[in-house]
Order: sequence, then structure tokens, then C-alpha cells
Amino acid sequence: MIILNTIHEKRTESEEIDKIIKNHDYFLKGLMLFTSAQFLMLVTYYTL
Repeated sequence: MIILNTIHEKRTESEEIDKIIKNHDYFLKGLMLFTSAQFLMLVTYYTL
């Protein structure tokens, strides 16, 4: 019973880590999109 419990805890822990990684991935993608948009705006501003 104790062994099963620890396995379950480990699994939920890794699921939490997966959630954090996914959220971080979305954050990084959003940040990259934002910075590329900023860069494009700067480029167009200086070319015009």
C-alpha cells in the first residue's frame, strides 16, 4: 500500500512538472512572438 502511494505521488509530481513545462513553453513562444513583432515594427519604422 505504501509503495503504491509513493508511485502515485511521483506520477502526480511529474504531471505537475509537465504542466509547468507546458506553461513555460507557451510563455516562451509568446515572448518570441512579441519580440519578433517588436523587431518587425522597429524595422518598418526605420525603413519608412
